[in-house]
Amino acid sequence: MQKPNESIVLEETSITHIQEQCLTTPCPIRSILHLSPRLRFSIDSDEFPQCILSKFMHLPFHITLKSGGKVEVRVAPPSFNSVSKHSFKGSLVPVYSPYTVAKTDTRIRSVNFSVLNFDQFYGTEDKWINIDEQSRHLGVAKLEADHWRIEITESLGLNEDRKILKQESAYAVTHTGSIECKYGEVFSVLEAENLLMGLRTFLSFAAGAACGLTLVKAVDENGTEESLMWGSRHVEPWSESKHSWLPINDGGDSLTEAFPKFWELFGREEWNDTIRRAVDWYLNGSSSAIHVGIVLARAALESLSFRINQKKIKPEAEALRQALGRQGIGCGIPASCGSLKAVAQQEKWTDGPEAITKMRNEIVHPKRRYALIPIEAQLDARNLSLQYIELMLLKSFQYRGRYVNRLAAAGESPYENVPWAVKNVGSSITK
Repeated sequence: MQKPNESIVLEETSITHIQEQCLTTPCPIRSILHLSPRLRFSIDSDEFPQCILSKFMHLPFHITLKSGGKVEVRVAPPSFNSVSKHSFKGSLVPVYSPYTVAKTDTRIRSVNFSVLNFDQFYGTEDKWINIDEQSRHLGVAKLEADHWRIEITESLGLNEDRKILKQESAYAVTHTGSIECKYGEVFSVLEAENLLMGLRTFLSFAAGAACGLTLVKAVDENGTEESLMWGSRHVEPWSESKHSWLPINDGGDSLTEAFPKFWELFGREEWNDTIRRAVDWYLNGSSSAIHVGIVLARAALESLSFRINQKKIKPEAEALRQALGRQGIGCGIPASCGSLKAVAQQEKWTDGPEAITKMRNEIVHPKRRYALIPIEAQLDARNLSLQYIELMLLKSFQYRGRYVNRLAAAGESPYENVPWAVKNVGSSITK
């Protein structure tokens, strides 16, 4: 089993051509995802031909793999050492990561993958397995949308790995998954790429931190398994302080419920861009310094408001106010945001949208009074902004289950039904 921070060998293969020129002898390589001390991807070999250094030291170039796939790469100095006058030991890096290495005309029967840094969850589809005469509980989520079926299963060693993950900012394979067409049909590499991009966005939103997909392999129409992608997009190091709206005890069911409408919207050009931008700003806003988080979260809210209102509304606070109203989300500053509430009363800000917008404007166009705003009020503003994003997206995905309310008052359970699913009962965000 893969241990936290242990490098992952994605594939051992060989290079047959460099810039369409056939090599006399194929060059053996290993594609490796390094998890420590930082997440990075490299293509390593002890036998790279010296022509790479003489011709492409500072230029991108193409390599052709044994499978026929092509990768655009650069030399990764200073990681090379001459072995002989004909070869050197070193690393190449793709021009971007992840990089699709399967041939574009491959017809795919199914895709298998691993997930980096997604937390435990449970649901009605969970598996029980027996190991060493002991029964183990593994969380499972089954996602279906259109003609796609996706299954995500907790990795066997996650319980033990979490002990290590808690102690250090680490990376680990936490789940494995598969994608297939419900009707057994084959699909294209382009369709697989889009599915993986959407799934990574969806899981990162659910995790409250950027997670990644790696060890992505395709099973083609002949039943042969081959690498589909190398590398991984940005992944946040494990943190116990990150917040997720996803409830652990029924998280598998929550993922199942939210995914179909997410995927429908992700397939629309106008919503695809909005969702990807909003989730990216939401994730970065969660992990950034507080004042940066306010600015990024406000950008996400502006993008979501425009999409929900279907028109540009001025002023910005009114646009957010109307978007929240259309989705049944209250605009009041909750009692748990006491410091923000006090500043809002002092500044005569009427509600959450105005408080967030005015504070964002003070940060971007600083005046002396911004320095006087207590850090606690800034933290409240960021948390309220992030909660608005969570609820606006969940409403857009027609989710009606439970969520973890990041604004729950001390001593109160954070597990609540989303506001629009509750009749005659106020959510803490509407107070």
